[in-house]
Amino acid sequence: MTRMQLVLPRLYMDYKLYAEMYQAHAGNGCFIILDNGAAENEQVTDYELSTVAQELMPDEVAIPDVLGDAKATINRAQNFIEEYLEKYTMIGVAPGFVAQGCDVLETLDTIWEAYDRWNGIVKTIYIPRRLINDTGNKTARIEVMQNNLPDCFEYHFFGATGLFPDELRVAATLPNLRSMDTSLPYNYAWFNQPIDFTDMNISRPNDYFHLLFNSEQREYSIQNIQTMLRWINE
Repeated sequence: MTRMQLVLPRLYMDYKLYAEMYQAHAGNGCFIILDNGAAENEQVTDYELSTVAQELMPDEVAIPDVLGDAKATINRAQNFIEEYLEKYTMIGVAPGFVAQGCDVLETLDTIWEAYDRWNGIVKTIYIPRRLINDTGNKTARIEVMQNNLPDCFEYHFFGATGLFPDELRVAATLPNLRSMDTSLPYNYAWFNQPIDFTDMNISRPNDYFHLLFNSEQREYSIQNIQTMLRWINE
């Protein structure tokens, strides 16, 4: 496993092996973000999310958001913080906010709205891959990070897109970006492809969370992870 791991609460609740793997790594040098599941169409209730957080004790939890809707996401987050902030504070899990927006400017506005409301409460701003897919602008998230941003937050890229697989290479040069999670090494490996071929737009395979690798795909997965780790150190 790489150091940064994203956990889906629905899979954690439904699959014992999945839960046990992350339980073994939480607090053991692995940084765990508990996702809310919206972007993966694996949503859970706020209560279920908090229940998983109390059991797993991740480093961060993604406050529930509304895909592609900045205003609704702000309202959703406000309600969640009012109801659940004390519970997460008591168990030492830091809240992160997903900055939804239809374009770069709206995403920036959403981040500053989060600053006005939750400076000192929200630890991390998550910038979703949806921004790239919705705008068709493969450098959209890079452009967000190149603007004036509140320095009280840490910043994380939520996922990566096949439209720009070597985004990580560029992102590694951004001084204010903390981290990024991605399943691209797996996606390329499923189709027996090295991720070096960045002109290929590889999409996530169907039934992604339930597929098993053969030995060749496993080797491609390891190779692709090593490639992306090399990119961030170039």
